[in-house]
Amino acid sequence: MVILIRCIICKEPQSISVDEDDLKDYQKGKKVQHAFPYLNAEQRELFITQYCYKCWDEIFDDCEE
Repeated sequence: MVILIRCIICKEPQSISVDEDDLKDYQKGKKVQHAFPYLNAEQRELFITQYCYKCWDEIFDDCEE
C-alpha cells in the first residue's frame, strides 16, 4: 500500500510504499527499522519525525560540523 506523510516543515507530501501488515506492526509498537527493513534511512526517518530528507538536512546540517 502507498501512504502519504506530509513533512511538518515544508508541508510537502511524501509517498512511501509499505506492506499493510508491516504498517499494522509499526502502529502496534514495532520499531520502524524492524517493521520496514526494506525502507531506506530517509524513509524511516520520515515515519519517526515527519521531516522529509531535504528539511532534515537543512535543520541538522550545522550539527555535523
